[in-house]
Amino acid sequence: QTAHEENAMAAALLWTAPATASALFEPIDNPYTSAAGVHSCEEVSASQYLDNSALQCIECPAGQTASASGLSCRCVSGILVQDGDAYACSPCAQGTARTADGTACLPCGTTTAGLQDGECGCPAGHGLLDTDGSGQLLSEKQCAACGDSARLSSAGVCIACPADQVANGAGDGCECAEGYRSFAHAEGLWQSGLGGGDASCIMEEAYNGINGAARDTTSSYQVRFGNLLGGEAALSVTSKAFRQLLLTAGAECLRAVDSSTGTSDSEPHDQPREDGNAACNALANLCVTQLYDPDSEACDLFSSLRDRSVNNDYDYDEWKKRLPWLGYDARDQGFIRSEGELPSFEVDLSGDSSTLSYVVARHSLNGTFLGLEPFVEQLQLCSSVDADRKGFLTVGDSMKISCDLDVQRLLSTAEEPVFYDLFLQVGAGSGRDELYPVPVLLIRPDHDYAGGMWEASTSLLSFELDDILVRRFFAVDTFSMREGAGSDLQAIRYVRDATLTVTLTPSDPSRIQAPLLTLEYAEVALSLQDDGSLAATAELPATFRAQYTSDLSRGDVTYVFTFALIFWAIASLGPLYMQMRRNKGQVVDLTYLVGVLATVSHAFSNVFFLFLFGCCGWVLLLYKGQNEIYFLMPISEGPYLSHFADRFRDILVAALFAKCLHIVDLVWRQTRLDLFFIDWEQPRGRDAERGGDENGDDPSHGVSTWRTIFVANEWVQLQGARAVSLELSLVALLFLLRGLDVEDFTRLTPHGRGEPGVPYDVFLRFAVSTFLLLTIALAQWLVRCAIWNRFVQDRVWQFVDLLSVTNISVLLLQEQTYGYYLHGRSVHEHADTDMLQVNRQLKREEEGLCAQRGLLKDSDVQSFEIFVSREVRDMYDRALRGAGRIAAARASRAQRDRRRRGFQSSPEDLLVRQRETNDFLTSFINGSLERMTLKVRRKQYWERLINLPPETNPLSKESIFLEDPGGSFRALLFAGREFDLVVLHALTYGLVDLVYTNTFTAVFVTYIVDQALRITRHQLALRNIARKTLLDPRFLL
Repeated sequence: QTAHEENAMAAALLWTAPATASALFEPIDNPYTSAAGVHSCEEVSASQYLDNSALQCIECPAGQTASASGLSCRCVSGILVQDGDAYACSPCAQGTARTADGTACLPCGTTTAGLQDGECGCPAGHGLLDTDGSGQLLSEKQCAACGDSARLSSAGVCIACPADQVANGAGDGCECAEGYRSFAHAEGLWQSGLGGGDASCIMEEAYNGINGAARDTTSSYQVRFGNLLGGEAALSVTSKAFRQLLLTAGAECLRAVDSSTGTSDSEPHDQPREDGNAACNALANLCVTQLYDPDSEACDLFSSLRDRSVNNDYDYDEWKKRLPWLGYDARDQGFIRSEGELPSFEVDLSGDSSTLSYVVARHSLNGTFLGLEPFVEQLQLCSSVDADRKGFLTVGDSMKISCDLDVQRLLSTAEEPVFYDLFLQVGAGSGRDELYPVPVLLIRPDHDYAGGMWEASTSLLSFELDDILVRRFFAVDTFSMREGAGSDLQAIRYVRDATLTVTLTPSDPSRIQAPLLTLEYAEVALSLQDDGSLAATAELPATFRAQYTSDLSRGDVTYVFTFALIFWAIASLGPLYMQMRRNKGQVVDLTYLVGVLATVSHAFSNVFFLFLFGCCGWVLLLYKGQNEIYFLMPISEGPYLSHFADRFRDILVAALFAKCLHIVDLVWRQTRLDLFFIDWEQPRGRDAERGGDENGDDPSHGVSTWRTIFVANEWVQLQGARAVSLELSLVALLFLLRGLDVEDFTRLTPHGRGEPGVPYDVFLRFAVSTFLLLTIALAQWLVRCAIWNRFVQDRVWQFVDLLSVTNISVLLLQEQTYGYYLHGRSVHEHADTDMLQVNRQLKREEEGLCAQRGLLKDSDVQSFEIFVSREVRDMYDRALRGAGRIAAARASRAQRDRRRRGFQSSPEDLLVRQRETNDFLTSFINGSLERMTLKVRRKQYWERLINLPPETNPLSKESIFLEDPGGSFRALLFAGREFDLVVLHALTYGLVDLVYTNTFTAVFVTYIVDQALRITRHQLALRNIARKTLLDPRFLL
């Protein structure tokens, strides 16, 4: 019995019909329980052999014992004779000895030394012959120089040719006997096993049985690599491996399959079981090297032999005797993914159940069985990466190792491809040592397996038609693209991405579903260098990952998502209603629609940011806080993302996009608002009495404008004022994540911090980074509000104080009739004075010798939320009509004369209208205009609680000023939009970190985005202030 049969068993364990689908995960006993790595069959009994196709110990028939290899049986004495459909051992008669092929008993001839220990003896230098030159049995055994049925070995000893061969004419080799066809293995790769050297002999009957004449063409041996990395042109060669193995292995496998079609599992007497198994495995390996392409000759031949076989192993319909198990049918694929619970197998985070053990059955390309070994590093091609190679065996500890491979090292470590069948080992050392077969999902984006022998099921799985479930795989193929021993290797195929996934059973988290190994291969062309070495024409990326997961209930996530949608609707309708209430009679134009979109985007970004943060924080607490296994993270990377990961990425991108729309609209509105500096200063003494200058047209002669310029500059400086420093937040975040290694808590292990090689998880990273950013921002805001603003400096309220000192008020109109008013009318007679007088005025205020600064008597409230009548708004618009045109003309002129020094003037008629507007607004606020009344009052309950606008009549001439001691006008500055900016930073950081999984990159990009936003905001605000105040921008420093 050979290695080929073992593959068959491994493959067939999961290949069943739905009626027996539960048997897909019935274990098999591990035949390799010895610490020395020797199968236990021979330890149990010398009459047992290992069926390496089924990986089980089988009793030899009566009169037989295990062969030297332990993979088949041999007669203890006598010969093999046919008994019905089977062969049995029959003892040789007295005085006779068994022939070399075990088919007859012959007496010892006169040239022999007689019967010695059951065999005829020969003098030195002679060989024992039992066939003539044509391969026919002699009447008795003879000793002679090497004859037709033997060859002279290098030691000068006659060695009988195999049963299917006879000696050649020179007597120094063997050639195919009559009825056999020769296949040359010149400079062969196979010096042992199938072929036995430089030639193979296949039976003509078997050759015809596999339609050898039609298959023996150059196209059958063609190997094509059509999806080369780097965009290289497709390569196609006549593969020596296929030329040597395809038909020889197919013919020998046919003989093995046909020997098992009867009621008993017989074997051809001239084909040992291990040779037949090796042939079937070799043919299967050729199909595997073609990645199960149903159009390849190897897969087509294997499929025909599978259909020819009628007997099964382990009661599986698709596991045919003597054939390796290569794939699953479409019906079982859905069961494996949806219901594939391993019975009687529990896992936990501690104890004996906290470690998994995998083994692989190995085969060489020519089908030789290489035994079983632990599965650890077979797919970890990145040998230079520092990581615990066995770390993924601990339950819950994921693993990821990535690198760019070195082609020379790859060629030196993978001289010949090895083929693997993967099993999960259960109960080792506990008296119950069993093996569960692990299915392999093969990803081939350039193949369509629809209608092939292993068609994927798309109804139950998220698989495409180019993905199939199989059993056998390899790590590196360096042989397929070689035309001969002396030819250069033109390309290699290797595992670019390997992912081993273990999923908890939804109904019982202490159990696991069948592990799934997902493989994606890559092909790369090689070129010959000047020094004779081979180099790859493209980079060779490779990744091995192991991941543990559990499926989040879509129902729970859907409920939370639905709640978020409802909250988004409420959060959108509320501000929209407020906006409509503030602007009754608003014309629905493009500006209005843009505002609606920005409001909806604002609500969406904030609500779903909190939704993402809440979900990720929830899974973080579940994952890191469990003592007994209950929950594992959803899959967030690899070939098949979880539903939660897909939605997370989509919502994160959508939330950031919505937040960017909102911030753009916010900056646009903040930098286009209408503002007016109202100067309350009156001319002094003779200037006031004179009523004008020498021309009689300057009624405010003697009132300086420098106070207005000074206030305008301070307002410019406030545009970038922040309560939260992003620089401090990012430095603190970097220190915590990398300096204190908090980042290691986001690795995919439920056991606290992870080690190198354990990958980071995007959900955990988002939860931790967002929590830290929000915490750092909140800490800064609390310190700023509770300590800094109260005891050190509050720039916003200092600006309001400055207004009172300079005797200037500010009118800020955010919308058509809605905005803010900052009252700065001085309680002193004049503010345009020297420093000594200013100091005396401040001292009088300290001593309470002056009235309070508020708009109302005995009130110190200086900030108001205002709702002006349309008549007031029209007066303002008429007065400043043309200001934008003048500002644009001045900007154009400044661009032409940008090298000139000095300032530019504004049209005097516009300045006169501005002065008239100043007089109008002072009269309006003083209540001196009968046609335009002003009502100043405190906010009512709902106006304070939810900022509900007062009920107004669009046709009313009354304006309303609501006291706003809290300073809502901060919303016109970045200082009043801290939460929105922190959300923008958190979403930006989260998305960049999601893409690059790099803290430094995410910090850098977040900082650059913030700097770009600040600069843009400052420049636009400066231009707007200059345009609305008719000041030359160069006055605003």
